[in-house]
Amino acid sequence: LVENQRVHFKTGTTRSVEARKKALLKLKVMVEKNSEEIGAAIQKDLGRDPAQEIASAIRHVQELINHVEEWSAPKIVAKPQMFNNDTDEVMLMTEPLGVALVISPWNFPLVTSMPVALAIAGGNR
Repeated sequence: LVENQRVHFKTGTTRSVEARKKALLKLKVMVEKNSEEIGAAIQKDLGRDPAQEIASAIRHVQELINHVEEWSAPKIVAKPQMFNNDTDEVMLMTEPLGVALVISPWNFPLVTSMPVALAIAGGNR
């Protein structure tokens, strides 16, 4: 599984912001479509109302979709003195690193697994 994820990451298909948005939208739709089953499992296993947890997860993913482009854009940062040429710019660029492992505790299974969405937003697998 991990090796397959590494191979897929190396293809570069997760790097574009559009690919990230598409994957996040798929995650959001999956949670929405399966919210009854997810909710029933949370209710059965943990004995609590799952509505807030499901809604929170969906809002979190939507927030990532709304801002991933802004967060992924290069940012001009303060120029060190060694760059004294007026045409020089120093930019901070974020880049995906590869495969991420998310270990989630059992007590809030959906919300605490949302770092998966952060990894996707970052272009990782």
